[in-house]
Amino acid sequence: MNAPARPEPYECDLPVRWSDQDVNGHVNNARVVTLLEELRIAAYLDWTDSTPDAGHPSVVRTLSVDYRHPVHHRTPLTGRLWVSRLGRSSFVMQHALLQRGRHVVTAEAVVVQLEADHSRSRPLADPLRGVLERVLRPDVTASSECEAAPGAQPPAPPGRVPPRPSRHDRSPLT
Repeated sequence: MNAPARPEPYECDLPVRWSDQDVNGHVNNARVVTLLEELRIAAYLDWTDSTPDAGHPSVVRTLSVDYRHPVHHRTPLTGRLWVSRLGRSSFVMQHALLQRGRHVVTAEAVVVQLEADHSRSRPLADPLRGVLERVLRPDVTASSECEAAPGAQPPAPPGRVPPRPSRHDRSPLT
């Protein structure tokens, strides 16, 4: 008898904005965290076809991010996300951000469902648990997926960032 097929991770393209870059010419680490949040929201909407239940809010309790390579503007960014563990009131989400097939960021988030008044955790609501069970990939972390991935081309070098104008080049109004 064949084992059931493991669900594929949720995958989508993520927009990298010019303003996401920092002075070093790559996407700022705080902006990467925002991209991870956008990935979680997109996956949730795809999996549930609805918005989160305000009566049972979920919050990120912990987030661990591994910045493996710089994320560059103008190189398409793909996000992958899946659930690796379900608990009584929490679940673990694995994130992978890729540019040209290369893992540039991996992350793990522990998400906890709370009572409506945010006073304490509560057991995962049955509808949410059902959704998460369908996309569960137990024991597959973003780091293990990255290490198992075949070699890929490195990201393209970023476009040239124009130099900042010196104080002599600026208008007195700026």
